[in-house]
Amino acid sequence: MSGLKACYGLSTFLAAFLSYVSFFFLRGRRLSLYDIGKHNIIEHDASMVHHDTPEGDKYAPTEIDQALVEALIQDIKPDANAVEANSEDGEQFLLGIEDIARARIRREKECRTVTPKVAMIAGGEMALILGIMEVKSKRKIGVPVEIMRNWIGHERLPEGWKPDRVMGFWALRERIQAIAATVKRLRLEEAANDKAK
Repeated sequence: MSGLKACYGLSTFLAAFLSYVSFFFLRGRRLSLYDIGKHNIIEHDASMVHHDTPEGDKYAPTEIDQALVEALIQDIKPDANAVEANSEDGEQFLLGIEDIARARIRREKECRTVTPKVAMIAGGEMALILGIMEVKSKRKIGVPVEIMRNWIGHERLPEGWKPDRVMGFWALRERIQAIAATVKRLRLEEAANDKAK
């Protein structure tokens, strides 16, 4: 709990919730990072940057696939070229809620079917990153791409990182709901476009 609060700026309640839920799901008194990789407990298929756990394996692959990191970056709209063209007005290349929803849909098509619980956990992971690291540009709210690439691609926080806000349970919940609603909207739009063809 103290680590989550100091490193990420989580509220006491949210840090306690995440800690105790993890212990509950893993059913143990001691917890290691390795334990978090037990398949289908907290770790799940359709990860943004890890491959699905091979059939019969108890633990997920831990190696980050840089091609999956770059695929996530490709899901961002407007893309880097469009943002660069507007850079004189303070625009930033940011990963926002709609980009995350687009990436979730793509990953769920590429991977094994996920349960509603897994979809919620997956949305929660990205919602947490948004709440901790997002900034606002003139046109968008999201995480700067280089921060996201280093965080999920190399497991590194920005140089000199200190949280500049407190992330609470309700703010996280709002972001999870926003991602889920956007996933639903994009799927409906995709289905309507397919039907129109």
